[in-house]
Amino acid sequence: AEAKQRSHPSGGGVFRARPCGYVFKRGDIAWNCRTCQTDSTCVICDNCFKNSNHDGHEVFFHRTTPGGCCDCGDAEAWKLEGC
Repeated sequence: AEAKQRSHPSGGGVFRARPCGYVFKRGDIAWNCRTCQTDSTCVICDNCFKNSNHDGHEVFFHRTTPGGCCDCGDAEAWKLEGC
């Protein structure tokens, strides 16, 4: 079952009841938000990005190689003041 999502109180990113953990396949889209991430390795999958609000943030995407996972819901990956 899909984890429940709720908006961060500031209206920014999405916090999940548990981390998404989607494992990237070759060619998937991974999003970086330089405004929210704690370091350059923190990424979110396309689905999580589309279900979050990064309006006005510095965002970019790239195509993935197999491996690595979505960091959505990992409190250590995202700055609360950014999201």
